[in-house]
Amino acid sequence: VGIDRDMDMQAARYLGDLAPAASAVTKQLNESTLSTAQAVAAETSRLTQEKARLTALLTEIPIATILVNPDGQIVLYDGQAAEVLAQLGVPRLNAPITEYFDASTLNASVRTLQKTGKDVALEAHSVDMSQSFDVKLKPMEGGGYLMVIDSQTLDISPDAPRPLVYDFD
Repeated sequence: VGIDRDMDMQAARYLGDLAPAASAVTKQLNESTLSTAQAVAAETSRLTQEKARLTALLTEIPIATILVNPDGQIVLYDGQAAEVLAQLGVPRLNAPITEYFDASTLNASVRTLQKTGKDVALEAHSVDMSQSFDVKLKPMEGGGYLMVIDSQTLDISPDAPRPLVYDFD
């Protein structure tokens, strides 16, 4: 927070020749602080608008998408993916993906993905092995992966609402 008043030159008289310099520095510091605050506010507004556009765009993509962080936790899923997860358990953020899909097949595919850095296709089974899904894992920069579930094999209404749910923190 800046200094919102001029320097008291009467009190600064003991500084001698430094008083005008101190006053100039104080004024420059105040202007710089205000300029920085305005720039931060403008950038925050821009990022908020971009986030809203990205959320709207991802919500309309007609595939079941789950983003998994490097620790194997779900950090984003769309409406179709929520319907898939709901068939396997209660959809929730930060849950281990292995609470929904068989760990042995999935972990082997994730190791291949990490080793090659290329997409990996697999048949992912539910934990109880009663359901299977055609899945593609796509590596993400910084670790983790995007799980795309083939929506042609899913029994999901195209009119179903598609909210995007995420928690990147």
